[in-house]
Amino acid sequence: MSPDPTQPPSQTDDSGEPEHHFAPDIPIPPPPPPVPDLLTKPVAHRTPEPVHDPAGVGDTARAWGTAMDFVFTVIAATGLGYAIGKWLGSVLTGLLIGLSLGFALGMTKLFRAVGRANRS
Repeated sequence: MSPDPTQPPSQTDDSGEPEHHFAPDIPIPPPPPPVPDLLTKPVAHRTPEPVHDPAGVGDTARAWGTAMDFVFTVIAATGLGYAIGKWLGSVLTGLLIGLSLGFALGMTKLFRAVGRANRS
């Protein structure tokens, strides 16, 4: 078998083993710097302070939730009344009955939510 002309000739050292040069141009990198003391010492954990809500954000969120519950109850009952009215052939009657029942149910839910908030 003839040697490959594109490959350099194989060199051997004193032991007869071929010499291996994987990356002769790349210098050996320096050792990494020591790890700072800040990263090696454990951190003392503090207990979190209790959350104080001075602006009443929790109360505002509860009020918005109650208001949206009322609005969506009225919308859902009106839509259901419209669908039943369309199915029965009298859209206006179904729409008005659904709107009335939705308003009544929404007010009932609103009064119950306010009553629960006043008790707690």
